Amino acid sequence: SLPAVRRAISLVPMVVGQWCHQQGHDGCAEQAWQVAVELAPVDPGPWLALGTLYLEQDQMATARRALESARGVAPDLPEVYNNLGLIFARQGEHERAVAAFRRALDLEPGIAATEYNLALSLQAAQAYEEALIHYQAAIALGGPQAKIWANKAIAHYEAGQLAEAVEAARQALLYDESLAPAYAVLGAVFVESLRPENALPPLRRAIELAATYRPAHYYLGLAYESLGQPAEASAALEQALSFASDEDMRARIRRHLNELQR
Repeated sequence: SLPAVRRAISLVPMVVGQWCHQQGHDGCAEQAWQVAVELAPVDPGPWLALGTLYLEQDQMATARRALESARGVAPDLPEVYNNLGLIFARQGEHERAVAAFRRALDLEPGIAATEYNLALSLQAAQAYEEALIHYQAAIALGGPQAKIWANKAIAHYEAGQLAEAVEAARQALLYDESLAPAYAVLGAVFVESLRPENALPPLRRAIELAATYRPAHYYLGLAYESLGQPAEASAALEQALSFASDEDMRARIRRHLNELQR
C-alpha cells in the first residue's frame, strides 16, 4: 500500500538525520527528520527524534509540540513521556513531570534514567522519602552512580537525615572526587551540626571545583558567621546572592546579610 511504501521510504531521511546528529550537524538532522515526517506523518519515530533534538536545544515549546504529535500517533511510547517529563521539570511544573515519568515507567519499568528523572522531580516537589526510593532504584539499575549519589545526598540533607547525607556524599566522592555538590553537602552538615570549623575545608573545595555553585558560597557564609568572622561571612554571602536565581533563596541570603550588618 502507499502508506507502507512511504513509511519505508521515510527510513532514508531518518538514517540521514541520525548520522547528521551524531556528527553534530543539528540543522541537517532537523531537515532530514522533517522530510521523514512529511513522508510518514503517522510514524512516531521522526516526531520523537525532532522532539528530542528540540529538547537538547532548549526549544521547549517546539519540543513539546513535536512530542505531543508523537503521542498522538503512538500513545504508549515511554520515551515520549520521559521527554515530556523533562520539559515539565525544566519549566518548574514538577507535579506534571512526576506524572509523566510515572507513566513512562508504567510503560517500560526498570529504566535507570527515568527512575533518576522521577527522583529529581519528586525531590523538587519536596517528596523526599519517595525521591530517595527512586534514587536507590536508579543506583540499583546501573545509572550514573556519582551523579545519583550526589543528588541522593542532597535529598537526605533536605529531609533532615544528616548521617545519611554524609554517607551518600562520601559514596558520590568515591566515584568522582570532583563533585562540588558532594563537598557542599558535607560542609552543610557540619554547619548544621554546629561544627563550622570542620565545614570550611569541604566548602572551599567545592568552590575550587565549581566557582559559581551557590550552595557552597551560602554555607561557607553561614560557617564564617558561626565562627564570628562577619567580614568573611558577608563576602561569601554576597557571592551566594550573585549566583542565586530563586527569589526565596535570595530573600534568605539578604536576611543573613542584614543581620551581619546590624
